[in-house]
This record gives sequence, C-alpha cells and structure tokens, in this order.
Amino acid sequence: MKNECNIIKDILPLYAEKMVSEDTVDFIEEHLKNCPACSSDYQSMQKATNFSAERKEINEEAIVKVIKKLRKKLIKRICVATISICLAVLAVVVSLQVFPVYRVYQRKWDDSFTTEQRWMLAYIGTPGDRKIAIDILNMASLTAFSDTTHTYEENLKLYGELGQYAWDKHYFEEGYEQQAFYETHSLELLSAHIDKEHGYMFVKYSQQAIGENGETVSGAWDIVSLWEIEKTADGNWNVIKITEHC
Repeated sequence: MKNECNIIKDILPLYAEKMVSEDTVDFIEEHLKNCPACSSDYQSMQKATNFSAERKEINEEAIVKVIKKLRKKLIKRICVATISICLAVLAVVVSLQVFPVYRVYQRKWDDSFTTEQRWMLAYIGTPGDRKIAIDILNMASLTAFSDTTHTYEENLKLYGELGQYAWDKHYFEEGYEQQAFYETHSLELLSAHIDKEHGYMFVKYSQQAIGENGETVSGAWDIVSLWEIEKTADGNWNVIKITEHC
C-alpha cells in the first residue's frame, strides 16, 4: 500500500492537470476513495491550485486596472497637450493678424519707405483708426479708382492726390489703340495710425483696365502705398500725400 501511495503522490499533479489516461484516472480515484492520507494530500493540492488561480486572477485584474488608469492619464495629457498647442497656434495667428511685424522686414519695400514709416506696418491700428481709414478707402474706391470718364488732368483736379489712381478716359473711348471696356480694382488696408486731425494709412491695391476680349490693357498689382491724411474744417478727411512702393 505504501508503494502505491508513493506512486499516487507522484502522479497526483498530472491527475490534477488532467494529463493522465482514463485507466490511470480510474486507478487514482479508486485509491483516493480508500486512502485518507492521499485524499488529504490531493485536497491540499487543489486548495493550493485554486489559491494560485485566484491570486493570478486578482493580479490580472489589478494589472488591467493600472493599465486603464494609465491610459486615462495618457489620454488626458494628450488632450491637454493638444489643446495647449492649438491655443498657442491660435494665439500666434491672432497676434500676427494684429501685429504683423514680418511686414516691417520685407526687403522689397526698404527703398520706398523710411524705417519709421515701415514700423507703422507692425500694428494694424485701433478699431477706431481702422474705421476712419476704411471709410476713406471706400470713398476712394467709389470715386477715383472707378472713374473712367475724365482725363488724367481732370482727375487730379477732381480728386487731388487720389487722382493718380483714376483712369484716363482715353482708354475707354472707341478707336483708342488700347481700348478698355471696363476696369477692376481691389483695395486692402494694411495699417492705420490716426490722431484727431492727422494720420497715416498703409494701403495695398491692384487695378486693371480690361479690353473687349478680357485681356489686360493696363494695370498695376499688389502695390503698397502710404497715404498721409488730414481732417478738413468740415470734418472730412483728405489724402494730402502719397508715398508709393514702386
């Protein structure tokens, strides 16, 4: 019997893992029914196995919880970082819209304007200054830039300094060698710096005289111009001097 118990104890681990043949299973189970010592050893083995399995399951659950917690922290940090980057980019974009300092260093303008004048481009101006400047631009667009019915000399008398932007009517007269049928133009305010009665405004403009077949008869594109303005006694603003990038 003792020898049989030794054999049973050797193969009990295999029996517990169901790694023995059916005949061996019958032999072991028959022995366990009649041997309290081996049966006790088997029960102890089962408890140890169950405890190990439970411990393993608990460890796996703990690992899963830690992973979930770390994942949440990582996602939160990624979201915070993404939002921070977006806000930083937005701040830079907005800042460059209000303070476009890069314009000061555009080399193609260096010979056209003084350093002091170029620094006016570093700030677009207050809302109040820009409103006054935009009103002046709208007036110039509706008058001098759109006029195709007077000669160059007449335009200067009608619009003063802005007369240089008006079209000579000869372009729009039948029989002229470079006859135009209509004109187009665009005006963009770059910056405005105005006090109570005097100020400056940087403008970028393009204008074209268009022929019968859509060809350009005459034109200028993306020209940067500094308009010096002055308030008249009746409260209107006049352009008194123009400095232009060539």
